[in-house]
Amino acid sequence: MRSPKPVEWLFGNPASALVLTILAATGLIGWFLGQVPFFLAAVGVVAGSYAFRAANRVNAYTAWKREWDAMGGARRASPPVPRRIMLGVAAWCVLAWLAVDSASDPAMQGPVALFWLGSAALVVIAAVRWAMKKRPKPQPRSMPVAVCVSGGAGSPSVASAMAALPAHLTSFIAREPLSS
Repeated sequence: MRSPKPVEWLFGNPASALVLTILAATGLIGWFLGQVPFFLAAVGVVAGSYAFRAANRVNAYTAWKREWDAMGGARRASPPVPRRIMLGVAAWCVLAWLAVDSASDPAMQGPVALFWLGSAALVVIAAVRWAMKKRPKPQPRSMPVAVCVSGGAGSPSVASAMAALPAHLTSFIAREPLSS
């Protein structure tokens, strides 16, 4: 896997991706309210979506790089607590406080409703992702043959095996081998 481009590292780091996504959302809400021109809202949405894709690419590369480095026998470091989640929760708390604070203003009723709808959508998406997540398969024991092959029912005795053979094979087996 190739390393992301420097622009992707810049736009894809959690802080700038969060800022650009918030700017895109506020630009879109501002355009919806008629306070921001369409062009600025469109530029904000394009920048926010690029930042989101760049963040996904950077996260995929860092996860792949962590796995690649662990193949050399080095101890696999546990993945760090995602800063983007901590930043996202902090930003959501600030925005929720602002939404609760400005809920009584009639001009802010639309953005507040959009904020709570978006929050509910994020909770539903997270719940669906968690429910659809692939669970790790159980690992086989250290002896795969013990797992793949059962013990078997046992072998018949020589007398019962000889009795079960057809007559033409019994006479063939009963002969003495030729000595040379």
